[in-house]
Amino acid sequence: MDGAKNNAGKKPLTSDEKRARDKARRAEQEARLKEREEVWKAQVADHFGFLETTYGFHFASVDRASWWQTTVRYDAPTLAVRIDKSVEFERVKVWLIRLVDGRLPEYPIFINPDTPINYVILDRVLQNRAPHEAERLANMRGLHDEQVERSLVFLSDMLRTYCDDVLRGDFAIFDVIAEQMYQEAREHPQGIRIIVPDTTPQDAAVARAEETRRAFPQQPVTLEYYTTKKRRSRRKDTNNNGQGNETS
Repeated sequence: MDGAKNNAGKKPLTSDEKRARDKARRAEQEARLKEREEVWKAQVADHFGFLETTYGFHFASVDRASWWQTTVRYDAPTLAVRIDKSVEFERVKVWLIRLVDGRLPEYPIFINPDTPINYVILDRVLQNRAPHEAERLANMRGLHDEQVERSLVFLSDMLRTYCDDVLRGDFAIFDVIAEQMYQEAREHPQGIRIIVPDTTPQDAAVARAEETRRAFPQQPVTLEYYTTKKRRSRRKDTNNNGQGNETS
């Protein structure tokens, strides 16, 4: 009762007070995210600092703009190395990114036999150069402190051991992996499924599919419908003989 009386006696916040409260909350959230950035930057530097001291890279950025990952990037004139702490995939990932005119290229939505391959994940390098290590990496999951630390130790060692040529500007492995990806694209083209409710007018659904085909002419596009009708519930009924009958 006392709590109810106290709540009843509270005055509602004014507009200025609400704005101040919201501003304070945003500042607190920003501070937490900034702290997360700095922690990841320092943790990565402990293991990947050799990129600066040995290969002439420089720290380029730390970014937690996406909720699903926090990234640190090191740049050289023709190559970037990005280290991701991925919430989406529950693991640490390392990307080798071939720069185009000194800038980050756009990440391709689909892979086709003519798509420029400028992003190569370290996993694929290991699949080509050290399959046994690729198998070890495939089992490194989890984002607990000890799991992340173990991944960083392993990934930095793999980068130094198997990517020395890439870090020095030899991108032959990009061409090898590109041809593998092109072959995969030829054998298994990446398609687009458009799924609409069955109440959608047919001409509108077809128009949407055609628009998608024009935007992505190399991708197979399929149009599917899903039912908006509720499924009739089925229940068991018992007749006079004690037998179970299903009725709708």
